[in-house]
Amino acid sequence: MKHKKQARFALDDQIDDMTKADNEDKRPPSEVDKEDTLIGFMDDVNALISDDKETFDATAQDRIISMNDEVRKSGKGRLIDNIDRNDDRIVVTYQDGAVEYVKRKGDDGSPLDAKTQSRELWRLITNENDTSYRKAIKLYEDEGGFRSSDREATTAENRVFLTTRKAEDVLANKGMKPGDKGYEDALNIEIANQDKSLDDKELAAIKRRVLKGKNITSYSSLPSIGMEDGKLKNNSKSVIGFGDDGKTMKTGTELLEQDIGARVSWSSDDTLTNGMDKVLKLYLPKSLRPGARATFVDNPDGDDLIIEYYDAKGQLQTIGKEVNTGNFFVGGALKAAEINDILYDASLEILNKENDRRRTRNRKGVSKEVIKFN
Repeated sequence: MKHKKQARFALDDQIDDMTKADNEDKRPPSEVDKEDTLIGFMDDVNALISDDKETFDATAQDRIISMNDEVRKSGKGRLIDNIDRNDDRIVVTYQDGAVEYVKRKGDDGSPLDAKTQSRELWRLITNENDTSYRKAIKLYEDEGGFRSSDREATTAENRVFLTTRKAEDVLANKGMKPGDKGYEDALNIEIANQDKSLDDKELAAIKRRVLKGKNITSYSSLPSIGMEDGKLKNNSKSVIGFGDDGKTMKTGTELLEQDIGARVSWSSDDTLTNGMDKVLKLYLPKSLRPGARATFVDNPDGDDLIIEYYDAKGQLQTIGKEVNTGNFFVGGALKAAEINDILYDASLEILNKENDRRRTRNRKGVSKEVIKFN
């Protein structure tokens, strides 16, 4: 009997192992990760369409930061400024002033379901294509599907709806229309009259659905300083300022050559530092120019050029650059072109630091740590 029990237990263990093997996900990890990403994106879409203000704000912040980072890396696309949601539509505004809309209501004024709204919004807040959208829809619905974007209207909302509609009909019969002088005052008086005589049975019979989460303005992205359409406005070869004639645009190197000559000894000479200050400021956006300066430091073993500027909060920031090395010098002198490259590199470092501060402002850790679904 003992041997039979042992055999039965061994068989049970074998069956359990076979069941576990059958249930294991045999897809490549990359495919699993991609599907999880698509589900996460679709849940972000659903959050912007259906969820409350707090979740909307957190999701909008994540999507704006993520999309803008992709634009900066690729140099393609438009930087998003903010995402709004009102009674009629979701509005995506870009830093170049362009605006895209997603309708929340049909032509008859009834709320569109979340799935219908999702197609247009998917295009605006992800870098995925239509094929990925169709796959994401299927995966998301397998996980539970969309949260509703609308709800039953409350009795109070239905009361306002009915009395307003009746009041508008009364004024229309009197020949009054919106925009006429005194229309709004007359409408308010008539709404009050209709409210007193409203039939409770008529009110109870109304079944209306209204959109959730009205009139929300999201986290808003600050424009990226020194950037234009996801690309740096200037490089070390760009024309950045006017020459002595006040008409001809010059590169940083040409402006330095104009002020200090083609070659210069590395020193604290005012002509050199003033020339460097001017070029440095021209590489920076206007918001960072006040107080920005390049300072010579007699330090043969380390940083001997200190760049100073004030950030958006008025805090003094410094960046050190090593210049006094044999690699930079030809015949004991430093070329203006090499000084220009050093100043450009410093300005790029400043832009990266300040744009990082802008991208992460108001961020408190990870906005969403779990997928919501339903």
